[in-house]
Amino acid sequence: TESFAAFTHRPTVSQAKWVMDYQLVRGINLVQIMFMPASTQRPRQDTINKATTSSSSSGQRLPSFFATDSFPQVAQYLNRATYLLSQGRPAAQIALYFPTTSMWLGDDQSNDSNLAIVQKLLEKQLDFDFVDEQALSSVLAIDKNTLVNLSNQHYRAVIIPSITAMSRAALEKLKAFAAAGGKVIFMGREPSVITEQTFLKAKGKENLDWAIHEPSGELTQQVLNTLPSADVSFEQSSPAVKYLHRHFKDGELYFFFNESAMKLNNKVTLSGNGTPQCWDAFSGHIESIKGTSAAKGLHSLPLTLEPYETRFIVINSK
Repeated sequence: TESFAAFTHRPTVSQAKWVMDYQLVRGINLVQIMFMPASTQRPRQDTINKATTSSSSSGQRLPSFFATDSFPQVAQYLNRATYLLSQGRPAAQIALYFPTTSMWLGDDQSNDSNLAIVQKLLEKQLDFDFVDEQALSSVLAIDKNTLVNLSNQHYRAVIIPSITAMSRAALEKLKAFAAAGGKVIFMGREPSVITEQTFLKAKGKENLDWAIHEPSGELTQQVLNTLPSADVSFEQSSPAVKYLHRHFKDGELYFFFNESAMKLNNKVTLSGNGTPQCWDAFSGHIESIKGTSAAKGLHSLPLTLEPYETRFIVINSK
């Protein structure tokens, strides 16, 4: 990742961790850090001075924290975090169609619609995955009222942003999915160009009365009521908290990140059977969580997050 260059000045260790956490909570689980001095021996002071004052070949200053004593602790945190986030499989039940075909036609509004939906889903703690034309037309299979991917992950709802075009194969898959009991939601404009094998024999707009429609393109309460039951719910709305859920054979993992500069005190309800534990990716310590209550596969527990703090919560069924 070269994303540390987003800072106009040399980033601090806490800023570097924020950048990485921002990516981890959105699904990245393997990170290669750009410019990491060898750890086999301590860098000489003149090397450190040169790295922190000179410019790179691209004209950008090299991050000074890579040559300090504090970054190894962050790297160790990153190792633990990415290990945890690469175990099991994603647990998202919502698929969001990525409008590549419409964007190729110059439909910038489709991308704007897509990003707006992404932001709302994240702020409402509704876990989702992107799916594209290939996934819908060939890879995803219908299993009862779900779409199943090659990792045996089941989607119960597909959201389509405001778009111009969609392939016939993808549309037919969505229609069959809806007939089986799945939820298909068109947000804003419906596709007016239905492509066959190519655009040469594309058809015009078709009747999509088998799907759910939200002409405003907004994530209204009606749309929210259509989506699968959330695996995370907060007692008080917390748009700054983002999360990721992965399913293990013997439990559930939830990763929370407070992206704001404000301390947050809240109560959260998580789905899962077992004992909730807090796994500290900095120290490697595992401890039980006080003040929890459980009922019918749900756990309610307090969640306090300092500014920019992350938290791993594992519900261990062993």
